[in-house]
Amino acid sequence: MLIAAAQFEKSRLENSHWIMAGLLPAFLVESACYLTCGFASAREAFASVPAKWKQGALLAASGIVPYLLLSLGTGLFNARAAAIVAGLLMVPSFWYVLTPRRVAYDAGFLAIAAAPMVLHVFPRLYVTPDPRLHADILGNLAWIHVTFLAFFAIRGWSGRVVTFWPSSREWRWGVIGFALCAGVLAFIAPAVHFAAFTVPHMGWGLLLGEAAGTFFGILFVVAFWEEAFCRGVIVPALLRMRMPTAAVVILSSLLFGALHLWYRSFPNWPFFWAASVAGVFYALVYLRAGSARASMVTHALTVTLWRLFFR
Repeated sequence: MLIAAAQFEKSRLENSHWIMAGLLPAFLVESACYLTCGFASAREAFASVPAKWKQGALLAASGIVPYLLLSLGTGLFNARAAAIVAGLLMVPSFWYVLTPRRVAYDAGFLAIAAAPMVLHVFPRLYVTPDPRLHADILGNLAWIHVTFLAFFAIRGWSGRVVTFWPSSREWRWGVIGFALCAGVLAFIAPAVHFAAFTVPHMGWGLLLGEAAGTFFGILFVVAFWEEAFCRGVIVPALLRMRMPTAAVVILSSLLFGALHLWYRSFPNWPFFWAASVAGVFYALVYLRAGSARASMVTHALTVTLWRLFFR
């Protein structure tokens, strides 16, 4: 699929040899590294590497190599940008090599993990000769797989670790949660000036194709990472502090909403409130199903609905 897409773009753009020379190899390597996150056997193989410092070095390298392939293959290598990328990736890679497993360090890690994503750092570092092709997705994927493996493999988080594909029970609860969430957000979104309902101007075939592409893209990337940490880590951690369940749901949802304050322009209060309300349903689905894969389904369906039917 990646090769076909690259060949298509190459034929469509002028002077686009850099797609096959840099962009495609970078995506192929990063895709292989990213898939390590979603399969238990692959994570176990990584965790079996002797010595944490070797795990950290391997993890940092797995994020840096795709950047080098992209920048060198496109002829846009920049030493300063490369140093920033390497420095960023080394922080989570070696965090639990150098620090103990304590609440304060876990909180620091989660803050560091969120920062480059909410501040949109990678579009300034991952560039291509054609601005229409956004290579910053490489930076996002690298950051996701590095932070994910650093926390769940090197640190060894004791809670349930999310994988890519939900079970039938998780699908069911995810869909139920989405139906409830969509009903509430249909009233909340216009009230907080977040979005208004609109009818897509496209045929049913194209609409279904775009819906499927959006859903699975969100499910396996955005929802996978955010649910793994926001529900799979923060909610259990708050419950271990003996907080009432209602307080855990509200607090975790507000934290989730706060991550969206930086969307487009800061502070984006409409997005904060919409995301906080959605976060309540994601947390409830997680608690009811006992799995972040169920809340992944609710999350991905909600975002798909928003992108297709709200503006």
